[in-house]
Amino acid sequence: MPPPSFQRARSALRKQQRATDLLEAARALACEQSLRTLTLTAIAARAGVHVSGVRRYFASREDILLTLAGQEWRVWGAEVTAAVLGAQAPISAHDLGRILASAFVQHPLFCDLMGHVPLSLEPEAAPDCVRTYELIRAGALGEVADAVAAQVPSLDRPRAAELLATAVVLAGPLWHQTTQPTSTPKAGDASGDASGDALGDGLAGGVEDGFTERLSRVLDALVRGLSTPSAI
Repeated sequence: MPPPSFQRARSALRKQQRATDLLEAARALACEQSLRTLTLTAIAARAGVHVSGVRRYFASREDILLTLAGQEWRVWGAEVTAAVLGAQAPISAHDLGRILASAFVQHPLFCDLMGHVPLSLEPEAAPDCVRTYELIRAGALGEVADAVAAQVPSLDRPRAAELLATAVVLAGPLWHQTTQPTSTPKAGDASGDASGDALGDGLAGGVEDGFTERLSRVLDALVRGLSTPSAI
């Protein structure tokens, strides 16, 4: 098979399309394997961009993934807002915990990214990329907080925002802990990929239910704690 032919994008429209291609390549690869093993070379190859040319669109692998995290925030925030506003009010602490946990389970890439954002993506990404991400995160979180405050009488807007920020902080590591690979690569495996590293593979054997139940219990307790007079 001949090597891929890389063509330089020259117009503004082509450059935007090339950046989109890189993001979609990163998304597809992240769903096939762990973010831990996702390389810039692999992203570039999937997008049909020479690795040396990636920096014309993104400063680094971390910039690509942090931009992807911002996209995931928008989608997750919109879906949670709709779910909260669509539920019968008033929403109990238990039901709110279930709504949030179920939303996390529906977005495994979001969970995976949230486990990496504070540890490696934000510290290594370009400052402009970090600022853009934080603006997107704050906007999405604020939208959901408004919905929660409207539907859960025991939580005002600041405490709803605190709940959501904490939920995201908890969901990333808990997702990684719950969805650890169930198998390891055999010695001499040239691909180096464990079948359990793909996001979907980690959900076998009731793992998804385990994640939902554990996070729901934690969030239920957190809502109750934030709702007490001592927390006001």
